[in-house]
Amino acid sequence: MTDRPLNLAIFDMGLLKAPFFLGLREHLAPTIHCLYWSRRLMMRRYAQSADITIFPTSLAEPRLKTRIGDAELRAAIGIKEQRLRGAGSLDQPRRRYAEIEDFLDSQAVDALLVWNGSNKLLSLAIHAAKRRGIPVVFAEHGYFPGTMQLDLEGVNQASSLT
Repeated sequence: MTDRPLNLAIFDMGLLKAPFFLGLREHLAPTIHCLYWSRRLMMRRYAQSADITIFPTSLAEPRLKTRIGDAELRAAIGIKEQRLRGAGSLDQPRRRYAEIEDFLDSQAVDALLVWNGSNKLLSLAIHAAKRRGIPVVFAEHGYFPGTMQLDLEGVNQASSLT
């Protein structure tokens, strides 16, 4: 067991959810350290205006490599995204996957928190985290007004409630 706080990566939250997730860090400290990751410019500016570090620290294209094969990368992207956007090139998802792997490893992430988890970036992050044995917490609107659900298996049809 370590004396350091657990590193909770909050991944690519949307602008509407940002106030909640950015404020969460104050309520979880000192035992949980929140790390934020987003490439969305507005989200990055919002976090930076609140003096919160957001990863990646630069939007320059990283020169990172991953060993993930094409078939596994397609599985990581997910059927929904492939049907919505078509097969397309795997170059950009491969770069993002390598970037996500680097973030998870360099920041010693202990758990990943995602909202819904069904877009391409979130699917890649979830796959990379699970591949490393990092637990993923899925968040989504609750079944009743004003509530939120958290689940370790997924949300909607993928949740443990179904």
